[in-house]
Amino acid sequence: MDKRISSKTAGVCAAIIMSLFMSSCNPTPWRGIDNAGEVFFENKELVFLVRDYLVQSEYDSISIAPHMEKGIMFVNQVKVPYVPIDNEEVEEAMNVLRENGYSSFSKYNSCIKISMRTSVNVSYGVAFSTTGHVLDESSFDFLTLIEPLTEEGWYYYEEDFPEWRVRDG
Repeated sequence: MDKRISSKTAGVCAAIIMSLFMSSCNPTPWRGIDNAGEVFFENKELVFLVRDYLVQSEYDSISIAPHMEKGIMFVNQVKVPYVPIDNEEVEEAMNVLRENGYSSFSKYNSCIKISMRTSVNVSYGVAFSTTGHVLDESSFDFLTLIEPLTEEGWYYYEEDFPEWRVRDG
């Protein structure tokens, strides 16, 4: 039996590997305002609990990413960049939200973002204005879409660097 791989077999294997790689780089299939709104309303109480905690925090900048140790938040301070989440109910709410499709939580000045997907190039989810102003490009890095939800002060957002760069860059 010939142990060499034929070029046809190698091509098929390469196509499968490339397909798997590309599917892992693309956003999850439920990206979109309809699905995001549905997930938001199903988890509204927990989302509000996390929002209130971030709003009341003394820090202007907070990031709680999926790769971080649970119970810790990055606050972008020189002397103490990481601090514990000091509310067990909020920590549990974040855990449940992660199980239900959310991945990260952040606050920057007057914008709270609860993301359903966050990567180097793409982020989408729901956002809240802590001051009541309409969220726009100034609240995001690479905003490509923002739509109000029916819940006052809440928006569905998409940040997509490749799309933004082509369109606005």
